[in-house]
Amino acid sequence: MPFLSSRFLVGRRNRDSETLGVAKTIAVIGAGVSGLTSAIPLAEHGHRTAIFAKETGNRTTSAAAGAIWFPYDAGPSAHAITWALETYRILQDLAHDSRSGVSMIEQRIYSRSGEIEIPDWAMPLGTRRLRARAGIPSAFTSGFAIDVPLMDTTIYLDYLARRFADAGGEMHSDVRFEKLEDLETQFDLVINCAGIGARTLVHDPDLEPHRGQVAIVQKMDLRCAIVCDDAPLTYVIPRTNDCVFGGTNDLSDDRAIEPFGQRGHGHRVLLVRLVCCCGPRRVWSSSASSFNFHSASSHIRSRTLRIGPSASGLAR
Repeated sequence: MPFLSSRFLVGRRNRDSETLGVAKTIAVIGAGVSGLTSAIPLAEHGHRTAIFAKETGNRTTSAAAGAIWFPYDAGPSAHAITWALETYRILQDLAHDSRSGVSMIEQRIYSRSGEIEIPDWAMPLGTRRLRARAGIPSAFTSGFAIDVPLMDTTIYLDYLARRFADAGGEMHSDVRFEKLEDLETQFDLVINCAGIGARTLVHDPDLEPHRGQVAIVQKMDLRCAIVCDDAPLTYVIPRTNDCVFGGTNDLSDDRAIEPFGQRGHGHRVLLVRLVCCCGPRRVWSSSASSFNFHSASSHIRSRTLRIGPSASGLAR
């Protein structure tokens, strides 16, 4: 039975399905953004496609993601940047569909020490360096701005699920496999989008769980998203109906929600200060009751690509 990574299978919709030839029966393991994105173009090309997952919808790791585009912890760079730019173009197209939950937003990336380096790949995307008086809060020393896709997962996951269902795809939830052989006799092809579950599913000890925790706060009238990768990792991402505060990137598979105070009062003050410097156009309360917490573990293979969805199969 063939077993392939999803990125080799998913192409633009205006391509034919020569890679797979005649109609196949295909199983996708995992129902997060990667699983849905892999399954949709296959179902839309006429292949009988079924998703099997332990968790679906707002129970997935994808549901807890800030989901703003950027090649973060990405490698190997020669491939990761190519994939990232392809994803950028597809998501830019999806931003024209109001139902998708995808939009374009200015992302400001700051450094707390020295002059931040602008990646070569970012310049063709209209990246501009921020000047001290024009857009650098006092907590930072330098920064740059770039317009990027933002996937509001409270909308985007439902959009993907509807597209998959409309294409005739089958969704099987609350399903867990111990080994791929449980599926191989029933399908021509199995695509692994199991996240950290692939460590045991395909016996890959190199997979590491990286834990992220975010705070979801009430909607704020921010004009940009803010990211600083210097310790402590900090980001503020305004979405349609709320705002995502983060973050963490810990080597852990513990999905228990950690009280915000354990991250240190200084980190919390920095978040509030950062937002105030960025220029919200209305007052926001920073009381503890304003926060809802979400925690999830995702996987990285030796710092693999983390840019949101591999969306190359979703072009309309």
